[in-house]
Amino acid sequence: MKESQESIEVMVECPNCKKTKLITVPKYLFSNKKMGTLKVQVHSGICCEHEFIAFVSNNGKVRGYESIDMALDLSKVEKAAVEGKIFLRDLIATYGDYAISSCLHAILCNFPIIFLRSSLEKSKTALISHLLNEFLPDVYKQTLVQVSTIIESEYQESHIGDCLVISPGGVVAHSPWQDIPLKLEKELLTDALGILDDESQTVVMQQELGKIFEHAEFIIKKIEKKEIYEEDLMKDFKKEFKKPLNEAYLNLLKQVIEYRYKKDVSRIKIRSFDTLKEGLW
Repeated sequence: MKESQESIEVMVECPNCKKTKLITVPKYLFSNKKMGTLKVQVHSGICCEHEFIAFVSNNGKVRGYESIDMALDLSKVEKAAVEGKIFLRDLIATYGDYAISSCLHAILCNFPIIFLRSSLEKSKTALISHLLNEFLPDVYKQTLVQVSTIIESEYQESHIGDCLVISPGGVVAHSPWQDIPLKLEKELLTDALGILDDESQTVVMQQELGKIFEHAEFIIKKIEKKEIYEEDLMKDFKKEFKKPLNEAYLNLLKQVIEYRYKKDVSRIKIRSFDTLKEGLW
């Protein structure tokens, strides 16, 4: 790790082909971080032909990587030419798909979102807030997404609390949830961008987020009655919605249930753990 007054150079290694590259991360992003890691998206062409996420700790050390199997071609994601409005592709072109996938996760879990900006940059908080709140189905808009901004030079002294923080370059400087792959959120972005009309993309996001909330509320009804094993929950889910519930999607729903609905997900049991405990006693 090389350090200058303004930035820190971090050596990353592609988890697929093992090529290495020094990338630059703004130094101030480390100054307000008590725990967890920065999530830095390394786009295709920066290190190699692959795209991946580097998890960088407080001291600038890489603690792990996540491969990205389905990468968006950001060179083809052009900003919309509509004065006074921001659309989904504007956010992705500015911050990258991993950062905006994180924003979708924050919306699902009802966490505030902070966008960092330079002192010379005009605040777009109102426009971004309007767009992200449009992603919510109407029935869930009684609890709006909280979107705010902090100037980069003021970030070090700011109290951010349980918020998602996105840097101007798309680094996820802070996320208030336990890290899980954001595969479904990335798929939602890809599906939405497949629609040319910007307004229609918002409708798609509303529909898909509504389905996730519906699935979470189904599970809540189950665990409010009694504790349930994951395997039994997956069977009940498939019977109700005519689609399988895999472990990755269940982990996402658990976080939605825990953070947005404030319900006890420990009532969802893993049978193998209980069997092991019985054997120990």
